[in-house]
Amino acid sequence: MEILSTLVVWQICCISSSFLMAVSVHLFIYVQAGPFSVQR
Repeated sequence: MEILSTLVVWQICCISSSFLMAVSVHLFIYVQAGPFSVQR
């Protein structure tokens, strides 16, 4: 059971970190090609 819970925690950490990476990349692309760069 201890190994199973460790795997679950590690999987949740991996999913959350990859999700944060994807969100930051999308925000970066949106800022680069979005209305902010158009207004300047």
